[in-house]
Amino acid sequence: MATKIKNETAPKLDTAAAEAPDIIEAKVRVRVLITFRDKYTQAIRKKGDELEITTERLAELTKPKKYVQKVR
Repeated sequence: MATKIKNETAPKLDTAAAEAPDIIEAKVRVRVLITFRDKYTQAIRKKGDELEITTERLAELTKPKKYVQKVR
């Protein structure tokens, strides 16, 4: 039967530093071209709506069909 030994001398991690992302994701403003349901939030995005999304999400929404377009 193994016993657990509590190590009280181990340094404690800073939780804010551990949760902070390494890379800040760039956001872009887009306009909806075709009405669709967002697969992550389940919100319905209607034609003409403007929203702010990450560049990664922009790539997802322009690959199969062009659902959104960047606003200048």
